[in-house]
Amino acid sequence: MSENSWVLKGVEPEVREKAVAEAARLGVNVGDYLTDMLLRSALIDQVNALGEAETAPFAHEEAVNFAPPPESPEGFAVRHRLKGLERRLSASVGGLDGAIHAVDTALYDVTARLGETEALAGDTAHALGQTQQEINNVVTGLQLHIAVLEDNMGALGQAQDERAGGLSHRIDYVESQARAAQQANAVLADAHETLKHAVAEDFSAFAHEIADRLGAGLHDVRSAADAAAEQADSAVAHLIQELRTMRDVLDERVSDGVSETRARVQAAFAETSERIAGLTDRVAENERFNSRVSEQLRAQIADVEDAAQIALEETAQGLRQTASVLAADIALAGQESRAALENTRAALSAEIIAVREDQLSQLARLKLIDVAVGNTINELGAVREAVENRLRGALDDAQSETDARFDALSARTNNNERETAHLRQTLIVEIERVEASTFASLEKLARDIASSDTAAQNHIEIAIRSARAELDALRNQVVTETTALREDQTGIAARLTLMDGALARVEADNAPLAARLAQLEEASGIAETEQALAMIRQQIAAFTERADDRRLEHTLTGRIADIEARTASADESLQGVARMLNRVAAQSVESTQRAEDRAHQVELALADVRLDHISLNEKANIGDLVLALEVRVAGMEQRQTDALHMLRNDIARFVADNDARLATLEDAPVAATAAASTAPTDDMLAAFKDLRTRIEDRIHGIEQRSVRTLEQVADTVAMIEQRFIEAEASAERDVKSA
Repeated sequence: MSENSWVLKGVEPEVREKAVAEAARLGVNVGDYLTDMLLRSALIDQVNALGEAETAPFAHEEAVNFAPPPESPEGFAVRHRLKGLERRLSASVGGLDGAIHAVDTALYDVTARLGETEALAGDTAHALGQTQQEINNVVTGLQLHIAVLEDNMGALGQAQDERAGGLSHRIDYVESQARAAQQANAVLADAHETLKHAVAEDFSAFAHEIADRLGAGLHDVRSAADAAAEQADSAVAHLIQELRTMRDVLDERVSDGVSETRARVQAAFAETSERIAGLTDRVAENERFNSRVSEQLRAQIADVEDAAQIALEETAQGLRQTASVLAADIALAGQESRAALENTRAALSAEIIAVREDQLSQLARLKLIDVAVGNTINELGAVREAVENRLRGALDDAQSETDARFDALSARTNNNERETAHLRQTLIVEIERVEASTFASLEKLARDIASSDTAAQNHIEIAIRSARAELDALRNQVVTETTALREDQTGIAARLTLMDGALARVEADNAPLAARLAQLEEASGIAETEQALAMIRQQIAAFTERADDRRLEHTLTGRIADIEARTASADESLQGVARMLNRVAAQSVESTQRAEDRAHQVELALADVRLDHISLNEKANIGDLVLALEVRVAGMEQRQTDALHMLRNDIARFVADNDARLATLEDAPVAATAAASTAPTDDMLAAFKDLRTRIEDRIHGIEQRSVRTLEQVADTVAMIEQRFIEAEASAERDVKSA
């Protein structure tokens, strides 16, 4: 509580000063001091309410009560605080009761655990007693077992002697097998050297033959490409000649059309002139029928106009049809068409002038029908102007269309020439690139084969040296161990001799004892005593030899187990060779399947090229066709390059696998080879012969597949060129037929 928690209002200054001084003396603040005093006062009032008057002087003497009067507001506050203190004390007492209850519970738990611990200690003591009894039983059984083992030691000594004899025989057998293994290793080294040279020669011949065949195939491809280029040049020249011939034909057709048009127009104007002359005669003779003649004249003029219009429309329709059919070649006749049109225009102008002159000559005779003839002339002038305008517009349109188509045909021809030259150059470059990549692949393959042969030879030499070193070490070790075993046997015999001498000396020194023993033996039985002594001597000799024989037995057993393990590893190596041969056969089947798949893909690609070419019409862009052809040629070249790389990788992997397996066979422990008999050596040689046969078959199969691949490439290029030539020929035939 702070010093400001109590505010002493209504208290005399002297009393306040005394309270402060008392609180300072006690070392507490004023609030705590006043609270303590009030609590004391309240407790005293509750405990001894009756003796308050008697104890008041003593209380006033000990401490001054500074509590305010009960009737004042400060007394009410004091009572309120006292009630709060009572509640806190009640809560503290309740917490104390809970703590006491918790302590009781903990004591009860501790008591229960102590009981459980005592029960567990009793059970443990009982279990220990049973365990001790069981241990005593086990000790008794062990003593009996030890006695049985001592009885069995004699039998084990005899068995040990037999095993020592068997081990000596096995050591002799191992030595013979080591010599046989050395001979087999020499034979194997010779066979491996022969196989290595044969494989190197086969690979060298294979590489040279592949290089020759690739060179011949590429030369054929180059020749075919040159022939295709020459055929393309001749086809272009033939196309130009055909275009020129077609231009002449178009010129003739246009000239015929113009002549026919001119004849029709002249016939129409001649007929008109004749009819006008007839009308003039009839007007002169029959002036009465002037109006009817005028009407008939108008009708006839209308018929003439219709006929001329029909003729002009037929001519224009014919020109349109000719232009639509020969849209690609009509531009060559532009100048001739313009000249023909100018001639036609001049002829029409001359005819019109003649008609005007005839009309002027007849004006004097047609004065009576001046109005009708004037109207007729005006109508004819309007018709002439309309016809001229229509003809002029049609001719201008035809001329512009003809010029545009001629320009388009010229541009298209130039583009064809440029694209043909570019295609020829691209084919030459691609052929050279394919040749370069093929030669590079073959050179890399030859380098890989040479490096693999060198590495295999070095590895084989290292393996042979290590095998010889291991054989020498094994031979020396076997000789050393045999010598040590013989020395041990000599030492054992010497020790037995010494023991016999010692026994003889003991018998000589103890002659009286021997006599007494003889008497005892006579009393107990001489045969039994001799048997006991013989058994004792045998046991001593057996125990003496047992330690040495056991050590030798463990050593030889470990060596025999090592030899058996190496034999098992050699069997596993042979099984690995068999698995490798199976994998080689499976890879051959997979390579054949991949070659068939690639051939099928090439056929599908050719079918796609043919379908794409058929689907192209005559208006298709040749540039797109050339680009598509280049893309397909590049794709086929990439596939062939991938096939060559795959072939090289297969050969390298096959050589690496064979080197690894040969290294595994060469690195096999020599003891395994020494433990092998003559029959497994023959089986290994047969397996190597079979392996060589399969390798040769695999190389022959790879060579055949390479040749088939090159033939397919050449056939594909020839087929593409043939398709391209056929496409050009069909385009030329279409142009000719059009």
